[in-house]
Amino acid sequence: MAETLARNRRLRYAEPSQPRMGESPNWLFTCLVCGEPITFDEPLMTWTQGNEVKVAHCRCVPCPPMRTEEQ
Repeated sequence: MAETLARNRRLRYAEPSQPRMGESPNWLFTCLVCGEPITFDEPLMTWTQGNEVKVAHCRCVPCPPMRTEEQ
């Protein structure tokens, strides 16, 4: 009973950018580029900035330019 109450409390007080678990059970992160949810079956890209981890859809992040090897 206490676990159910705690779960309901967490769902009620979720951040506005996060969909409720009942509405989107496979949601993992919010894309920092487009703001849409990233689900478990979508490819994502992560990078760090300082002590923070950033997450975005692969389709939203431009590909880095190809590196050429110096000779």
